[in-house]
Amino acid sequence: MLARLAAVAAVVAALVGAAQVPLVSPVAHGESEASTPWDAPPDRDETGHLIFDGVASLLKHWSNTYHRNGHNVVPAFVTPGTLLFHGRGDAVSPAIPEWLSLDAEHSLLFANRGNAGHLFTYAATRPLKLLYFDGASAYNLQSGTLDTQDLVIYGNVSTGRWNPFGRIVDLCEWGKEYEIDGFLRMEFDFEIMYCNFTSGFEVVSSVNVAPVTWQIPSDSLQLDHHALPLLTHGEPSDPPPPPGPMPTGWPEPTGAPGEPPRRRPGGGGPGGPGGPGRGPQTPPDPPAGWEGTLRSASQAIFEALQAGNWHNFAPLTGIQLDYSGLITFYDPKYSSLVEARRTVDDPALYRLLNITREDGALFKRELGEVLTRGDGVRGSGVDWGNVMRHIMERYADRLEFLRHSLASVDRPTNATTPPVNLTSVVRETRQQVLTMLSPYLSRESVPASPGGAASENRTWLEPAISLCASSYTRYMDVSTFTPQEHILKSATDATAREICRTLGLVWTTAFGAESVTSPAAQLTLLKDWRAEVERLMRWLDWAVWLKCDPACGPDELCSPPQWPFDGVRTGTEDPTPHCLSRLHWEGRGRGGGGPGPGGPDGPGGPGGGGRREGGWGRQ
Repeated sequence: MLARLAAVAAVVAALVGAAQVPLVSPVAHGESEASTPWDAPPDRDETGHLIFDGVASLLKHWSNTYHRNGHNVVPAFVTPGTLLFHGRGDAVSPAIPEWLSLDAEHSLLFANRGNAGHLFTYAATRPLKLLYFDGASAYNLQSGTLDTQDLVIYGNVSTGRWNPFGRIVDLCEWGKEYEIDGFLRMEFDFEIMYCNFTSGFEVVSSVNVAPVTWQIPSDSLQLDHHALPLLTHGEPSDPPPPPGPMPTGWPEPTGAPGEPPRRRPGGGGPGGPGGPGRGPQTPPDPPAGWEGTLRSASQAIFEALQAGNWHNFAPLTGIQLDYSGLITFYDPKYSSLVEARRTVDDPALYRLLNITREDGALFKRELGEVLTRGDGVRGSGVDWGNVMRHIMERYADRLEFLRHSLASVDRPTNATTPPVNLTSVVRETRQQVLTMLSPYLSRESVPASPGGAASENRTWLEPAISLCASSYTRYMDVSTFTPQEHILKSATDATAREICRTLGLVWTTAFGAESVTSPAAQLTLLKDWRAEVERLMRWLDWAVWLKCDPACGPDELCSPPQWPFDGVRTGTEDPTPHCLSRLHWEGRGRGGGGPGPGGPDGPGGPGGGGRREGGWGRQ
């Protein structure tokens, strides 16, 4: 659908000589797609389902850990009264751009580093203007997690910019023109790169927190802009090198090519100016009068990971998104990315690497227009995230159960497992599909001819499938839409249409399937239905279907692999979640973690060939 809209927009632009014509859904102008049969498959370059999944997943940890390379840039606000946290190695609130978290457990990692560690708690006193980069946009990887930020700062996607402090300085400098307070990103938890700690919030508390015992193995993983065991948001060391082999060695931290390395000024941590050292350190002292052991660093890291997982399925609280200004690189007007996607089989690996200079400039113009809109351009007020999440909630469990039920016909039989009753599976599948289509099937549309007429002539389903596909948006007043909202509407329609189309395809043969008595014919039906359902689920690719199997026990946490503590080194690893022990987690990644015992190219290191098991999971 979006691909067809792009073609229409291009023709209109050529006719009127316009430099830019927003992509507008034909349905938005009261037109119909009657010329397209309801059972026609989506275009191969369709991206509506990708936009849909991205928008439905905004501010959700689980989904953005699965689809790590974000494609959406969204204006956002921290709502007044929201608590924000900052951990550091001293008692001085930052005077330069720094990091905030929305979970104390996250910031405690950087406050627990020594005797002087402090956890600052702030409360927003006004709406704080943010720009949100979706995906795992705080993963300091080469796989595409930083692409959208590179385009904002530098106008292109490049490599070799690994200094997070240089990145925060560049983003904040760029954002001054638009009065942006900070930038929202996600690694193992959400974080805010905040530009001016003297504006927008007040200090609630500053606590000299008890340190952790940080006897961590030398091959422990590292944070993106910090080195374990001494973690700080105040004076970090040079950032760790990017994972994976670098042909010319690990790059120096720079802000942009040709610029000198940039580090935090003065002060210096235990290792000297610029940040904490990486050599042996004196263990921190427990508070006077302390009894018993301190928290272990592994426990502190696990709690930070767990805090990120709190936001797996319910969106992060305290953040308000402006959907009317959401810009997506899946918009087909960024035509240079369309061809690039055709060469990549896994949508999770799509990135912006091949974007042209022209499309990069088009994005910067669109972003500038969004960020400078006056109060009179507020859009429709539709909460697009809720609209899309409602669709996902309505179908996700049902499709998963349908797949499970249809897969039962391949279940092996033995003395304790009787053969599957094909008649029952046919009947149950028919009931499930009928349930999903019931709100849209009218009595008048049922074909009068008995027998196989319903499957041979599919036109009788046209009204039901059309209503099923359009019911979520057909009532909307599109005259109030921003150009970005037209894209969101089209994405919603494209996704709903393919779900409804697939259900319709199954229903055409399921309608009269209860009269089929031949086991061979029943098995053929079931296999055909299963193929359709599995094709749809692959196309949708919703992260909600990723689960720990078997389910985790009560002393475990089901968590997706993530960077930097959790086995992700390149950004291309298997995203299947796994069970973490709440009691015996040792702070090592399943895929090896940091540099291995033989150095960067040793086992488990970025260039190494081995994977280390252990350190977590079931003990």
